[in-house]
Amino acid sequence: MTPTDFSIISGIPFGIRPIELYNDWRTEISPDRMVELIGIDLPRIVGPGSTTPVLSVSRCWLSLQAPDIYARYRQGELTATQVARFTLLLLFASTFWSNRKEKFNPSILKSLENLAHLEEYDWAGAILSHMYDDMCDLSQGHCKLSGTYYFWEVM
Repeated sequence: MTPTDFSIISGIPFGIRPIELYNDWRTEISPDRMVELIGIDLPRIVGPGSTTPVLSVSRCWLSLQAPDIYARYRQGELTATQVARFTLLLLFASTFWSNRKEKFNPSILKSLENLAHLEEYDWAGAILSHMYDDMCDLSQGHCKLSGTYYFWEVM
């Protein structure tokens, strides 16, 4: 699949700005700032034999937060911007921003901080490169097809 094929099939254009990522969200985003961004703090679980929280968050855990986030929005406790960021993070975690252990690194939140710049980022490039990475792993028997498989089905 070429970049042009991907853009035509998905309707997602290539942007002019590379996606920005936190180097380490655990140290760069305080719990208060995380709540300010998406309405909740992500779990900062310290694994056995470690002193720092794990880098990846469970996709399942994040999806289980959705009903509460949307209920809090309806009650006026959260802004539309917080809910939009949460929803985008959930979308990315559910489709192409997760690993083989069903976890995702929320470092992509850096690109979601200012939603006015959302359309400038190269989302298509990020998704397509992840698709290529998935296909490489799949061809070597290292993984199953992930959330981007539907683009390959069209081809």
